[in-house]
Amino acid sequence: MTKKQLHCKKTIANNVFSFHYILLLGLIPTSSLLPLVSSLSTARTTATSLSSSALSCSSPSNDNIVSVWDNVVPKSTCQSLHEEAIKLGLGHFIFQRRTDDDDCNENGEYNVIERVLDSILTQLEEQEKGNNKKEAKTKASKYVEYWTRREWRHIEAHADVDENLAKQQDQQQQKDAFRYPKQGHVLYLKVGTNVHGPTCIFPHITTGGDLKKHKNDDDSDKVNLVTVPAVEGRLLRFQGNSLHAVPRPTDLWTLSFVKGSPKFEPEEEWGRSVILFNTWGDEPPLDVPYDNREEKSDGKDNVNTKCRPHEEWKSAFFLSPSSSSLLDNINEDCNADDTTNYDSVVEEEEVRNIRTKIWLLGNQRRRNHLDRNIRLLGSESLREALYQDHVVSKVTLDQSPY
Repeated sequence: MTKKQLHCKKTIANNVFSFHYILLLGLIPTSSLLPLVSSLSTARTTATSLSSSALSCSSPSNDNIVSVWDNVVPKSTCQSLHEEAIKLGLGHFIFQRRTDDDDCNENGEYNVIERVLDSILTQLEEQEKGNNKKEAKTKASKYVEYWTRREWRHIEAHADVDENLAKQQDQQQQKDAFRYPKQGHVLYLKVGTNVHGPTCIFPHITTGGDLKKHKNDDDSDKVNLVTVPAVEGRLLRFQGNSLHAVPRPTDLWTLSFVKGSPKFEPEEEWGRSVILFNTWGDEPPLDVPYDNREEKSDGKDNVNTKCRPHEEWKSAFFLSPSSSSLLDNINEDCNADDTTNYDSVVEEEEVRNIRTKIWLLGNQRRRNHLDRNIRLLGSESLREALYQDHVVSKVTLDQSPY
């Protein structure tokens, strides 16, 4: 047996999903897998995880439910963006996308962050339109809302909305539908050595209440969760109305209670510097300001304000609208050596149900649920996915009440 086959056989024992993956690729004869099939048939796991490089040979579409790329922004640019984020503060801002080669925003010069974000969106649009820059520009999202965060804090599950419009509706006791952005994004700049703070996305889920009401195409009531570890230079893109969260502590959702206060310093250990940005159509979110600072860095002189070319991005994960499972996303040329290898063998006792409590953000209308949390059932695979350093994972939770 070759080194690759030995590795694959070990991976089967460590991750049930890997068995399906290797069988699909035909790397090991079916006869060699029969003993493992027997031993795994009684173990029930709901986790399916893929490493970044295992999916990098595929070409995800920009209309995917979730897409993740690595190597999007150089390290030096990440540092420049981090420094600009410190100057900018924690408020929300907007800018209007430039057209043609315009170098000015409606409010004047673009700052460093705006130039890089415009560069990223342009690369995505040109890739989607077959490098037809003119057509990409005419179809582009007109407005971009962005804000920064530099600490690893617990962010309760929510979908981004036009916040000021939602507040106005609440004040006027209106029951109008929320207005959601077209796409949500997270650009990871700097990540401390002790940070295990993944962005967690619930595909096809918009509100907390949907976690209890959601039905899949096969009429099952399973809830899919995608966990995206924070990695410097990584870009996450997801549908604008998707429920998402960042837990802290990492396994907060599985804990009965939490003691003590979180640490935020030193930055090298506990920092989690990100730029979050949403794309909007012809109308910006209500009352979100432009960057009106008199002294703002445009980065023209000493900062690289462009992302890497799209062909240099490394696809880490994608979940397409037509995918019923991650098997639909695998390119047969991918290397099985790169599949996830969990530390422990999947056993019956490890896939027992774990009570999982998802905390929800906002008022009752925003939550679409009376309580501040939703109770689901997970497994040990949920904890393993949350603690991953680099690998993007897909985990299934059960709606069964407890």
